[in-house]
Amino acid sequence: MSILFFAFILLMPHTKFSIPALGKYELTFSDFSILLFLFLNVLMRKRLSKPLRKYLYVFLFFLFTMAVTIFVATSYWKWLLGMLPYFFALIIVLGLSFFFSSDGNKIKSFRIIWYCLIATLIFSAVPVYYQILTGSKNMLFWDRVGWRYTFLSQNPNQYGVYFVLYIFLITLLSLRYFKKSLKYILLLMIFMLPAVLFSGSRTAVLSTAVVVSMLLFILFIESSSVQKLLVTPIIFIAMIFAIQYVLVFTSNQGGQIRRALSIFDKIESKGLAGAAKVEGATGVTQVEGWEIYKLNPILGIGLNNKTIVYEGIKNEIHNTYLKILADAGTVGFIGFMLVFFFPLICIFFSRASFIFKLIALASFGLFSLMNIPHTLIRQRWVWVFMFLLFIMSQYDKNGNKEKSFLSVLK
Repeated sequence: MSILFFAFILLMPHTKFSIPALGKYELTFSDFSILLFLFLNVLMRKRLSKPLRKYLYVFLFFLFTMAVTIFVATSYWKWLLGMLPYFFALIIVLGLSFFFSSDGNKIKSFRIIWYCLIATLIFSAVPVYYQILTGSKNMLFWDRVGWRYTFLSQNPNQYGVYFVLYIFLITLLSLRYFKKSLKYILLLMIFMLPAVLFSGSRTAVLSTAVVVSMLLFILFIESSSVQKLLVTPIIFIAMIFAIQYVLVFTSNQGGQIRRALSIFDKIESKGLAGAAKVEGATGVTQVEGWEIYKLNPILGIGLNNKTIVYEGIKNEIHNTYLKILADAGTVGFIGFMLVFFFPLICIFFSRASFIFKLIALASFGLFSLMNIPHTLIRQRWVWVFMFLLFIMSQYDKNGNKEKSFLSVLK
């Protein structure tokens, strides 16, 4: 069963490792692994740990607020397809809950997940290095246009988001449980940089810069006085030279790299506010989403029903928050806000260190901003990210159950 669980983590981002599509919904080998894992746990009548039920209860409330939109849906088939990602999110939440409910060393469980996260990142970068060294590329790792790197994902933006969330998790797990491993994450970031650049994801490049800055900050804070004076400056200078070398090494490899780096030119010319402004078709869909919500403020128009209700509008809303508002109205948005911010609330009231809470807040803040130009809530790794944040609030650095400051309210 452990092999099934780790196969789920390893293969989850690589969505083209798939079982033949069922209708319009693709079932991946990662999905199959977690389904079989969950089935075996239920068959063996395993019980969920009481502290881990909290997230499940919040998630079930969110699922209920999504489900009631069937009363306003025009197309029940479209509504069902809109619900499927949330059903799989429930399977992921249950699977992770069963995994951490089992008896055993929780630190060992965190360590194996940590290794799986790193392994799948390294695996995803291998084709990029193959192209750099040989000058040829395998089209399995590129999008339909053939100029942006995806590595068995549906599109380059998905690859960028998966990379960012896995890096956040690796950093937070290290900070919470494996502090001695923090310095090695800097090497991982350097190794992964060519793949991030090849994807053309501006979000991923900006987040990479932020994560590197956070890691350097953490290492500086955690180091001794002698290390602050001698070692930290050397690491800082070495990182600058290493990043410059990677940028030069990959600069002539394709247009997607220039697209990825354009985020810094945008920030320099327009500032952070201007760079964050959503333009083009994405901006148009967001305006449409807000207009739809104003016309249907209580339950929205039903999940995935936008193109049915508004036949002339074919593009999906590119904003997680506005899509929830348009599809599920105020009722659904309340449920979404609860399940979305619940992990952060748990971390805030946990007894974790201040630096861990600060980095968790920064990581979650970036993730929240990433949802403005993208609709991310349907992606499997988003739910893994949020649930593992919740789990990290439940166990201390020794793997023991941690009492929250909120426990006094009992």
